[in-house]
Amino acid sequence: MEWLHYLQSPIVELWSLSLSFLRRLKAKLQKEVKSLPLYGGHNTLTTRIVIAIGLLCCLALCLNLNAQAGGDVTGQIKQLQQDSRDAQMKNDSSWAQQHLADGFVAGNSWGDWQTKEDFIKDLQNKTNKWKSGNISDVKVTTFGPNAAVSHYTFTYDAELQGKHRARTVICSDTWLNDSGTWKTASTHCSLVKGQ
Repeated sequence: MEWLHYLQSPIVELWSLSLSFLRRLKAKLQKEVKSLPLYGGHNTLTTRIVIAIGLLCCLALCLNLNAQAGGDVTGQIKQLQQDSRDAQMKNDSSWAQQHLADGFVAGNSWGDWQTKEDFIKDLQNKTNKWKSGNISDVKVTTFGPNAAVSHYTFTYDAELQGKHRARTVICSDTWLNDSGTWKTASTHCSLVKGQ
């Protein structure tokens, strides 16, 4: 279960930074309040109000940033999904080397499993010849900021591993954020129609 650390939310980190900032702000305010003349005095109610408002602002900022990050992940995965299919159709092994996770496995619609090494080898050998390919109905579900699953429909006409295949398949891909780079951990496609 080493992938669990990918699911940590940035809210915890932002909240920690916010609390640290507020502690320093409070200390500074207390020093300034002590230096005020007696007739202005120390007003603990004002200090508490300032701290409460600061905490609420920090919380709102954290929630907003987290919501924006979720939206960005969906957009990134949709674009990467299209890029993945484009690279596959061009036999672009460099894209695959950069965006396939260690331990990657592909489940093909004709019933074969393929490791990362096998997948890249096919691309390098240019054994697959693509006539056409269209990806549609891409949907993305995120699981925190570092994990996502995409599912989509792929219609293609190609010669794959020496056999002509013209078909429509439904696929799902699991994506992990590996130190800032999104990588596919697994892909699986099932035949809907075709040969």
